[in-house]
Amino acid sequence: MNRNQIGDETVTSDSQQTSTDRSTLLSKCLKKKKFLWTITGIIIVILVVTIPTVIVKTKTTNVMKLSTVATETTKMIKIVTVATDITTQQLTTTADNPTTEVQNKPKCDKWKQHGITVAGGKGQGSGLNQLSLPHGIYIDDDDKSILIADTGNHRIVEWKYNAKEGQTIAGGNNGPGNSLNQLNFPSDPEPVTSDSQQTSTDRSTLLSKCLKKKKFLWIIIGIIIVILIVTIPTVIIKAKKTDVMNLSTVATETTKMIKIATVTTDITTQQLTTTANNPTTEVQSKPKCDKWKQHGITVAVGNEQGSGLNQLSVPHGIYIDDDDKSILIADTGNHRIVEWKYNAKEGQTIAGGNNGPGNSLNQLNFPSDVTVDKEKNAIIICDYENRRVIKWFRQSQTTPQILISNIACGGVTIDKDGSIYASDWNRNAVTRWKEGDRYETIIAGGNGQGNHSNQLYRPIQIFVDEDYAVYVADTLNQRIMKWNKDAKEGIVVAGGNGCANRLDQFSGPYAVIVDNLGQIIIADFDNHRVMKWHEGDTQGSIVVGENGRGEKADQLYRPMGLSFDIEGNLYVVDYGNHRIQKYELCTK
Repeated sequence: MNRNQIGDETVTSDSQQTSTDRSTLLSKCLKKKKFLWTITGIIIVILVVTIPTVIVKTKTTNVMKLSTVATETTKMIKIVTVATDITTQQLTTTADNPTTEVQNKPKCDKWKQHGITVAGGKGQGSGLNQLSLPHGIYIDDDDKSILIADTGNHRIVEWKYNAKEGQTIAGGNNGPGNSLNQLNFPSDPEPVTSDSQQTSTDRSTLLSKCLKKKKFLWIIIGIIIVILIVTIPTVIIKAKKTDVMNLSTVATETTKMIKIATVTTDITTQQLTTTANNPTTEVQSKPKCDKWKQHGITVAVGNEQGSGLNQLSVPHGIYIDDDDKSILIADTGNHRIVEWKYNAKEGQTIAGGNNGPGNSLNQLNFPSDVTVDKEKNAIIICDYENRRVIKWFRQSQTTPQILISNIACGGVTIDKDGSIYASDWNRNAVTRWKEGDRYETIIAGGNGQGNHSNQLYRPIQIFVDEDYAVYVADTLNQRIMKWNKDAKEGIVVAGGNGCANRLDQFSGPYAVIVDNLGQIIIADFDNHRVMKWHEGDTQGSIVVGENGRGEKADQLYRPMGLSFDIEGNLYVVDYGNHRIQKYELCTK
């Protein structure tokens, strides 16, 4: 039997190797590859930690020597030594401050700024050349095909390279469902071939790739070790040389100590001033409990995604009723509005939920937001997929009334006079509708998609204050815009510095509200946090969700909606965890 030696493993040639042999060897190879990656990571950490440590220790040692020399000279030298030590410490603090942000705007040093549409782009729909609210993707390296989680169409679509349309490869069978041949809001595809379905050829190919990568990892480890061995002595030598030069300089200037001390003091003052006034310096690295507690209380569900009355499915917007503290929830995935009474264990359907999605007046289709018109004892709903804003009367048999048609409504609110405001995702605008009006009026945006001060790009939720100023979550521009009453242009009051997770940035701001202190609160969707800004700030601070994505009490998973109750407690729609979290005011 022909055998080839690879390391310590015996590998049977392809013509004689069984499927079981390949699976076993592949499994071992993958385990070793993981082990090698672990070793590589450890070495890199050692490299990163060791070099700064060596530099600091070397500098500390030489500073001590410098102090000794100064002490043995004269009393005048002692004064200068103290001043020099203080200066060195202050300069080091300024230069080495790990929280200082040097770059305030991302550079275009990696990707081009103009994208190419490779899938969809034919408007929202269910055709094979269309997509509806896609979430996740996977790129196949073999043939460059794209697997897309076509969430709104409840299917996975494969889009071949340069194809004009896709092919449904999973789901898409008669809408959403829980049968094994159906999907319900798929959020992310990741192809995994099971051992029972993987062919012998697949295993051989994967094994070959794995072995090549393992060799490549050994090369990387070797290079890192060489760098580690060479760099540390080099750093030590350079640091020592630098301090020897400094020592020589001090010895030469001992006759002019008073002047040196004066200059040193000036430099120290200047450096301290620069640090204090640097607008990009982050002074607070961790949010203080000066407004809301960091651990949320689940006040609605937490029983996983579902359609039961004690469950929610990808909720979007909420409204808190000040009279009885009940919560109205846009239960988007279940196509209904649910009312959750104070301390209740389950909710009650008060609109929609009749035999799934539909466009009849007693049905809803992906409702995205809800508010209440107390004067009319009615709820106002953004019925997103039906392209309408609808008024649903409470405790009444009156037929629901369509207020605004042909609108891709992402958010809705009402001002103190009863005028209704709604964002229009497609027109990139915010409109206002008053009782008796035949048509709505555009009061923000409406000048095409863009990032100019008179434009919006996919606005979602909105807020109107007592002075009729409208705050807009300008989602794909990664900013919050404020449009004062009758203004032709808006102003940026938060974000607008690109899509990332710095304190001056957002990654999908979906909702905005403003409290009575003027604090602007924003749901930062893909950063899994809620931020706080004041108008005029250069950066915000984290209110809740500082611990990254998760389902714990101090974590969020894609916050979508926000609201306050009459006591100032903050409520957050935890979209990915299918729950509503309440954050109480701090008592400290």
